[in-house]
Amino acid sequence: MARLAPMRMPELLVYGRAALYGFLLAESARLAFLGSATFGRWVGDALTLLAINAGALVCVAVLIVYAWRRQAFVQAQRIALSGRVDLLLGAALGVWADFLVAPKLVKVHEVVARQDMAWAPLFLGMLVMALLSAVVRDFVARRAKLQCQVHFLSDDEIEYEQEDMLGVAKQAKEFAETVMAVGAQAGLVFGLDAPWGTGKSSFLNLAQREWRRSDATVVVNFQTLRYASEPDLSDRFIRELCTAIKQQAFAPEFAPAADRYSRMLKGKTDVSFLGFKLSLEPSAETIDELLEDVDVVLKQSKKRLIVIIEDLDRLEPKLVNNVLFTVRRTFRLSQAVYILCYDAEMLIAGKEEGTRARDFLEKFITVKLSLFVDGEALKKFLQTDWKKDAARFPLVPADTMFELSGVMNVVAEMVGGKKSHQYAPLLGDLRKLKRFVNAMLAMQLEKFDLGRSDFDPRDLVHLVLLHLRYPGVFRRIYAEETEGRSGLFSVKRGGDNNTANLRNEDGFDEFVKTLDESAKFLVTQLFDVRALEFSNFNQPNEAVRRSRACFNSDSRNLENYLKLIVRLTAPTDVETFALYKEAVTAVIAGKRTIKEVLTSDKFSLKYGLRVQDEFWRVLVSSAHELPPLQAAEAIDQLVDALPTYPSTEDGGRGLRMRSIFSLATLLDRVGYGAPRSGRIRDNTNVREIGERILGEPSKFSPSLIERIAAPGRGALGWNDLLGFRLVCSIDREGSLSNVYRGLLQFEDPNASGGGDVPLLALNSLRRLSQTIFKLFKNTYIEANVNFYLAVDEVPDAAIYGAAEPPRSDDGTAETPAVVRAAIKTFVIYQLTNNLRGTGSGVGCGVYDEEGADDQGGIRTAMTRYLLEFCFNPTVRPDHALVFGDFCVRSIRESAILVLGEPTALSIETTLTQILPKEELAAFWLKHRDALRRDLLQLDRQVVSHSFRATYKDKLPMVFSVLDSMTATIADSQMAADEGLLPES
Repeated sequence: MARLAPMRMPELLVYGRAALYGFLLAESARLAFLGSATFGRWVGDALTLLAINAGALVCVAVLIVYAWRRQAFVQAQRIALSGRVDLLLGAALGVWADFLVAPKLVKVHEVVARQDMAWAPLFLGMLVMALLSAVVRDFVARRAKLQCQVHFLSDDEIEYEQEDMLGVAKQAKEFAETVMAVGAQAGLVFGLDAPWGTGKSSFLNLAQREWRRSDATVVVNFQTLRYASEPDLSDRFIRELCTAIKQQAFAPEFAPAADRYSRMLKGKTDVSFLGFKLSLEPSAETIDELLEDVDVVLKQSKKRLIVIIEDLDRLEPKLVNNVLFTVRRTFRLSQAVYILCYDAEMLIAGKEEGTRARDFLEKFITVKLSLFVDGEALKKFLQTDWKKDAARFPLVPADTMFELSGVMNVVAEMVGGKKSHQYAPLLGDLRKLKRFVNAMLAMQLEKFDLGRSDFDPRDLVHLVLLHLRYPGVFRRIYAEETEGRSGLFSVKRGGDNNTANLRNEDGFDEFVKTLDESAKFLVTQLFDVRALEFSNFNQPNEAVRRSRACFNSDSRNLENYLKLIVRLTAPTDVETFALYKEAVTAVIAGKRTIKEVLTSDKFSLKYGLRVQDEFWRVLVSSAHELPPLQAAEAIDQLVDALPTYPSTEDGGRGLRMRSIFSLATLLDRVGYGAPRSGRIRDNTNVREIGERILGEPSKFSPSLIERIAAPGRGALGWNDLLGFRLVCSIDREGSLSNVYRGLLQFEDPNASGGGDVPLLALNSLRRLSQTIFKLFKNTYIEANVNFYLAVDEVPDAAIYGAAEPPRSDDGTAETPAVVRAAIKTFVIYQLTNNLRGTGSGVGCGVYDEEGADDQGGIRTAMTRYLLEFCFNPTVRPDHALVFGDFCVRSIRESAILVLGEPTALSIETTLTQILPKEELAAFWLKHRDALRRDLLQLDRQVVSHSFRATYKDKLPMVFSVLDSMTATIADSQMAADEGLLPES
């Protein structure tokens, strides 16, 4: 037969306190009644019954609401459920004692009864006002909502099963049921082992909801990290137990027992009084006896104590042992179950003390439970949960969620794909995912359309992860790849075909070797050409070159990523390749016309020339996909757009001249036939290109020649037309093979396009040159219009097109005067040039006006036009100025010819490139006196590219060259007349 434990002495202080409460309650009621009796009689006489009841109802309502908000009813229910009749009898004895003491307090009662009746409503009003004020302030505080501009996901643990996003609710419920099903067993310890961020706190919250549904449990959550600096951890632990039991159970005996236990742990206490030091020893009770008292209290209240010890792995190893020792001393409590939460790997942390802490922990863990994060649960959270649960994430705006959806889907593929093990240290738990989502929210991506930007989602994710996890590596990338720099990380040209002729910078591999595994993985996924898998058979197209972070040369991709993450700034729509690619795709599919695109707001020239320049460039690069209808529209719209583009240069060939080359490229790629499959068109129809250019009344009228040089475009149109003709010359080794063959077959349908290049160039441009000259002759020669003066009449607005003129002249912008000078030189040179296919283009001057003899008839006609009309001072006085400008500009052209200071020979060569020597000398001999007289005395200035000169400075040198040319020709003529030289 088992020995019965001795009965413990009752806690007399508990019963004494109950009796005191009863006494004070009874006495307070007596005094309130006596003090308000007079006021009550007055109210009964002065007010109606309805008013009295309304006032009473208000006061009672305030009292009830206050008690409800203070959870007084919950406490009352807890007392009632405890079934402590003995304490109720103790309170009744206190009330009885009040009746026994009442005769002794008669004088006090009489004093209260004689007080002015105004005191009663005063005290009542103060009480009601205090209670009502507390209720109102609590209501206002709970209703107040903060107006947030930027919203982030919180890392709070979940409280309800509906919030479960990792699928642990079922496991938590089963664990809670297991703990509750275990019978009374001293020292029962459950170990919950899980890495940080896997949801240990959320798991326990869900379990606690199950425990608290039962009236038989008291849950104590002891957060060790909060009390790690406490000097007496054992005392803090006992106080937490006491507080939890007071809040969750009605057990008045527990506090005295716990207080004695705390004093027992502290041991002897020294007290100083009047200079004397006294040592107070604890009672003779043993710790086991005190623990038995606490256990008896728990048994009497029929409560199971569940003690949760969190964050063990966040403490120093010595503190871990201290906590474990404190907990171990309470193992005699048969009604208590302990749950220790930790991450074993973090507990060790590579230290010897950590190993001992884990060994000590494992000695008294009864049951161990581990939590794991399911990759599918993380994937589900990224794809659906974080944006669909309005109750859990009410602060994230819908437009922000929409913008982030694409990125979140990419992250979902990462955590659930083949490389999920490599992403696990970076995105392997819910805390890391929320931190990543918050970083994306901080970028305020709702301000621009991420889906229509040039940012590659995977590269953006990798860079954000570097920024979050490895700020040192990110800072180095930022330092080397911003402000126009291209450093260690961006790929460079060169290498071998296995990497698509791309290479990493020297030193990149050495840098990667210094990183840990996760950082190395991110960096290689971003920048390593081997990991990017570019090859000769997988060349990155323009879309890739404009989006991947590894490219940071022309388009500054990587710098744009870094600025988005650090400065929260992103390129505007008009700066992205995606805008133009989307527009071109819509044109190819027939969803939008080119005219609709160019007249839309985003492609307006108010944003600068780049918007339409980039559109045409992307369209031309995708021209092979254009159906015939869209191809014809592209050609027509580009010709129509030429006058809106400036003729000034912008660091290279100006947009208008680039558009001329784009026009030729369009003709070459889609100016004929229809696509048979993919990029292939029926090249037997290339003659159609010639028909478009030169005109075919039944199909193409007016011709491209007539449209480019339409009368309304003036001299600028002629500059466009002669530029177009030049790019069509096969000897310039261009890539317009279809254009060359189209012009050849327009002349000769049987021409194959193969053979001697100079001869092909000569034949292909004959009809084009003759047609152009015929149009020029009709416009200027036969109409007696001086082309040079017509150029001078071109307004500045026409030269700038729809572009804004430069606001200030810093010396680098090309002025309208320079453009006019360039047009004069270029157009006249192309029409008079009689060089055949030498690699610079066949000149118009090679050909006759008609026929295929190619005896230079056009050059002869142009010479006559220039000398007898444009330069002839007898026609009009200002024609002399035209000749003077021509002569001064020859100084610049001759300097370019010799790459230095002009000489008499270089000047003569320049002049005779335009005009035959004999005709020019004859012109000079006839008009030199008048020209000298009228021009040398002028201070007229002539400007051209990087050239500025006056008549007074430069004309004497040119006139001297002309004099020598005249003398040479006169001597030759005299010798011929005397028979010394044979006649030509």
